[in-house]
Amino acid sequence: KKCKMKKTKKVLTALLLVTSTWLAKAQTCPSNSCSVPACEFVCNGSFEIITAPPTGPNQIANACGWFNANPSKTPDLLSTTATGNVAIPCNLSGSLTAANTGSVCAHFIAHTSAIFAWHERIGSNLTSTLTAGVTYEISFYLALASGSNYNADNVGINIDEIANPSNSSGVLIANTSTQTIGWTKYSFTYTPFFGGENRLTIGAWGSF
Repeated sequence: KKCKMKKTKKVLTALLLVTSTWLAKAQTCPSNSCSVPACEFVCNGSFEIITAPPTGPNQIANACGWFNANPSKTPDLLSTTATGNVAIPCNLSGSLTAANTGSVCAHFIAHTSAIFAWHERIGSNLTSTLTAGVTYEISFYLALASGSNYNADNVGINIDEIANPSNSSGVLIANTSTQTIGWTKYSFTYTPFFGGENRLTIGAWGSF
């Protein structure tokens, strides 16, 4: 999954972003002590900077700047340097020929049925707050796991304020693709009314 955010006429680093938009100066991510190339909003957008290769499920925090945003669930980090069920190309959800860029990607489950629901989400604290009245563009890339029998239609992003979660973009839902080969890009725009938002979350929301 890859993503980027930009503010009128200026490309900014955001969720799941390609590394080519990073600035060159190193800094420390707000979510942990990892040093990564400088970024204006979300560190390590492509997940490439890790503390260690994942060894099993529920290790999204191995990616610098990222955390499990729904702690009762278990989002994953997949890598070409990992083995077992979190490896690329073969993993717990089937096969994936490559990450959208680089060698690492995030993995989450979006499932709802009459008897069972499992909504995984990942998050990153922004390095600076959003400004009221400024329009931001958020884009990200998704691929449906080859082992999935169904498509989930309530995958999306939420941007909110840590101290006041009601100050929020609301969940911006992507009309997701059933494509299992390659990655599909989804884009949104968001203009904060009050400003102050400083956290970004992506994953499964609500019913499907």
